[in-house]
Amino acid sequence: MEQNSDFASFSEEQKELADSVTANVVGKSRESGDGRDPDEIDFESYVFPDTKNRAITSWFLLVMGTAAVLVWVFFRSRTEIWNDGVLLGGIVLLVLALYFRIAAFPLGVNQGEALFLATKEAGFPVGHASAMLGFRGWRSRPSWRILLFSVEDPPLQRGLVELDGITGEVLGVYSEENPDPETKPPSDY
Repeated sequence: MEQNSDFASFSEEQKELADSVTANVVGKSRESGDGRDPDEIDFESYVFPDTKNRAITSWFLLVMGTAAVLVWVFFRSRTEIWNDGVLLGGIVLLVLALYFRIAAFPLGVNQGEALFLATKEAGFPVGHASAMLGFRGWRSRPSWRILLFSVEDPPLQRGLVELDGITGEVLGVYSEENPDPETKPPSDY
């Protein structure tokens, strides 16, 4: 397996520890009985949905809002069914369409890149990590929040890195010693 040059700074002991943790996870997966060989599983196949999909929703809302307003304009005098509530509903749909379009930021940094950038910012060799896509501000700008643990077992350090989901800019790095390093995770992890 090819190693990334950015991880060349790890000591041999850290690399061996990372390999043993990986072997432990692979061994537990083989014991799970799901019939799949972990070496054949494509862990990169899951991709977070892109926030630019909001633009698709905005087009749908635009069409529905426009249709409601047009129905009100052309049919309001013919029947009581098409009252001012249809106009109000159409306006609400048009406002929502505008908001969804404004908030349709394209996700410029995928989860793999976010984990890589967070690992570089952590300040310690990273063992386990977890990524979460969150949103900031009224326009819901995407941001990655990466929880990191050091490579030791149990981890001696932990950190949180927040990255802008569009540019990859580091918004914050928080790290600390593990407050309870004697606590090990449950054995079924």
